[in-house]
Amino acid sequence: MVGMTEIVAAIGAVKGSIETLKAGSDLYQSFKAKEEEASNEELRHLAQRLAEDLFKARLTSLEVQTQLLELQAAVKAEDDFAEKLSLYHLAKTEAGGEIWQLANEEEDGKHFHSAVCPTCVVKSKELYPLQRTKNAYHCAHCGTAISNMTFRPPKKELRVNSRRR
Repeated sequence: MVGMTEIVAAIGAVKGSIETLKAGSDLYQSFKAKEEEASNEELRHLAQRLAEDLFKARLTSLEVQTQLLELQAAVKAEDDFAEKLSLYHLAKTEAGGEIWQLANEEEDGKHFHSAVCPTCVVKSKELYPLQRTKNAYHCAHCGTAISNMTFRPPKKELRVNSRRR
């Protein structure tokens, strides 16, 4: 999920760019107003300040564009992940653990794993496959093991002592 920090940073950069452009515009208006009565030295000084402000505005604009592209990429990555995850549903194992299991079994093996690690889904926003063994599902990426069977103690045969004394 795109954090509030990234959004606030992008908005702050846009605000800074707008303020710099306004300062440049004000300086240009001052330059135009003093053009007839100012000396060449004053005009050169104003022109230099205007060039500096425009350079700062261009740099700020590039920073804003970069931040917006990064924000756009983060949103796209989250959308792609959500789309992939929508093909799965949470399923309970026999032992009561939860795994993300492919909702449509026809998709299995084409481009998707039949079961993915719930830990990796939450922590890293990635779909890592679970390897199924007789007793558990195992994630090779994070090491999570999810029990697949409930514990049933072995049945003991009751031997009835036929000898009576």
